[in-house]
Amino acid sequence: MRIELPALFDGTPPKLIPVITDINRYKFVLLTGGRGGGKTEFLGRAIEYWGEQKNLKVCCGRETLDSIEQSVHSTLSRLVSKYDLNYKVTKSYIEHNSTGSKIIFKGFKEQGRANIKGLDDIDILWVDEAEQITEETLRIVTPTIRKDNAIIIFSMNRLHRNDAVYKRFATDPDCLHIHINYDENPSCPDVLKEEARKCRERDEREYMHVWGGEPREQTDDYLFNVKKLDAMLTNVPYGDVLKHQRIIGFDYALQGNDLCAACVMDRVSPLHWKIIDIITWSDPDPDVVQGKILGIIAEYRPDLSVIDIGGMGYIPFANLTKTGLPVYAFDGSKAASDNYTYQNERAEGYYELKSWIDKGYLILDPKFKKVIPEMEMIKFKYNVTTGRRQIQGKLEMKADGHHSPDEVDSIMMAVRGAIHYLGKTDQADVMARGTIKRVSGRRRWQQTQIMLM
Repeated sequence: MRIELPALFDGTPPKLIPVITDINRYKFVLLTGGRGGGKTEFLGRAIEYWGEQKNLKVCCGRETLDSIEQSVHSTLSRLVSKYDLNYKVTKSYIEHNSTGSKIIFKGFKEQGRANIKGLDDIDILWVDEAEQITEETLRIVTPTIRKDNAIIIFSMNRLHRNDAVYKRFATDPDCLHIHINYDENPSCPDVLKEEARKCRERDEREYMHVWGGEPREQTDDYLFNVKKLDAMLTNVPYGDVLKHQRIIGFDYALQGNDLCAACVMDRVSPLHWKIIDIITWSDPDPDVVQGKILGIIAEYRPDLSVIDIGGMGYIPFANLTKTGLPVYAFDGSKAASDNYTYQNERAEGYYELKSWIDKGYLILDPKFKKVIPEMEMIKFKYNVTTGRRQIQGKLEMKADGHHSPDEVDSIMMAVRGAIHYLGKTDQADVMARGTIKRVSGRRRWQQTQIMLM
């Protein structure tokens, strides 16, 4: 079927035409893809085309908006000039001179708080760079757009696998989802095609993200590589276990809406440890926590336990030490062993966990795979004063709209226990009795040291 569109849509990628023809069938539109696909240019034209047909109130929003230059204002004003459209362009809004349609620009987060003022009468919400939208923002903004027949449009180049917008809308039957790349855009300039070609020659993975619209394996400020995290589900232990050992890491809830968590981890080979259980509870009362820890230790009988002593956590730890149980304190805020590299013990512990995951030492039972998205959200940075590495704090994560990584913290503490607190006597005993045996022309470690990094 041939469709006649105004000159405003000359050069529009055919793949995007359903946004114009089928828009009334959907409540949401999601455009994904890499650079050069024409998503922003097309949506700018569509918004201004719809605004010429009838009076509409349109909001172009982003997670944060420090200045109008960060918005799509420049794209829209350029189109007005290029096609001589009947819009009045000001520094803060764009308004149609005949229909009265008005386009405004907004950041959804101001000083860490949601800013939804003026969104309840919006006809069209266009969220550009939607890969930056957090789950918290999405939960607040989406139900605010409640006017009859209102439409929410997202455009994005995916950042990571758990982008909040992609997770929520990519498979929603009420959402028109179209993925488009530069090679599907007949109007993509030759200069961009050449950039894409050079990028592919340099780095295939970078090409697939920037130009193919695929999420990164590891973004610049996120700690873990997602493929390495997935590998925890399929890692296979090899070599005989000379000495069975078990460690439990206990994370103490920082605030009432956090969870206390325990990770139970067993040695399953000379190199490998397996997470066999993750237990959570919500009551942070020190007496409750102490009783819970005692119960878990009694049930699982670990060789040692590592207990978070942050906040009120020191109270149950101090009481448990009186029992003679092998318990060790974890204080995320204290100086790291490697004080030159890491800002504190928490940062050092997380990099130790990263090292184990990267080397394939950690095995995760698939029934606990829900911790992988939590791990993907953990960020690191360099302290501006000391230059040391540090991990984003729980309060900062919540401000970004992510959950507190309580279960991951307990895993990190268990790994730290294996690295730092397993007895040297045990290690020396195993090493003294370790041997190398030749099997089918290959060397195989039957027994090896307990502590491996």
